[in-house]
Amino acid sequence: MLQQKHLVLRFHEKRSMHEEQGFLDQLREHPEDDVTRLVYADWLEDQGDRRSAYLRAEVALARMKESGEGYASAEAELVGLREGIELKWLETASKRWDVVFLGQGPAHKIHAIKLVREIGGYGLAESKSLVESAPTVFLIAAPRYEAEVARQYLMGNNPRAQVRVRLAPHRSTPEETVSKARELTYSPVRWRPSMLDHLPRLADAPLG
Repeated sequence: MLQQKHLVLRFHEKRSMHEEQGFLDQLREHPEDDVTRLVYADWLEDQGDRRSAYLRAEVALARMKESGEGYASAEAELVGLREGIELKWLETASKRWDVVFLGQGPAHKIHAIKLVREIGGYGLAESKSLVESAPTVFLIAAPRYEAEVARQYLMGNNPRAQVRVRLAPHRSTPEETVSKARELTYSPVRWRPSMLDHLPRLADAPLG
């Protein structure tokens, strides 16, 4: 009898893993697909999995205006909901966000160029062009967590820097920037797994 119960549990466990992988595969291929993301959130809730709240909160944040009332508190809530969630899962299930460099004080330009090089792996000429041509996108289609890592690192090491994290356009490409992309001598870097592993990880604190 116990063996039979064990086999039944194993069957349901494998079926559950298969269903979840289907959601993750779809989100990996189509990170803009909020219909699948919210159905997945409902499925997680049925399993008693708190990651459901994170998915819903990120979708809600993406639908808000950055300048709107409640955006900062919604962003802070997302940070709290993310605590303890596996980074590999966040890379797959998260929406995609661009990191936009808006500018800095003239006296801090050299330092900004250095930081941009560290984050994106640009050459010196590309980094200089990016900083001098602000506002510019310097990291595209990153999961929310990684976009916040880049923003916090740049702003934390250069208090005069102005950086925003914006929702990536559908099918974001290196040509899609908030400045005159065709006139620039650099290409925005597309995020890839592990590219920011050399940067300090986020602390559980409000983001700048």
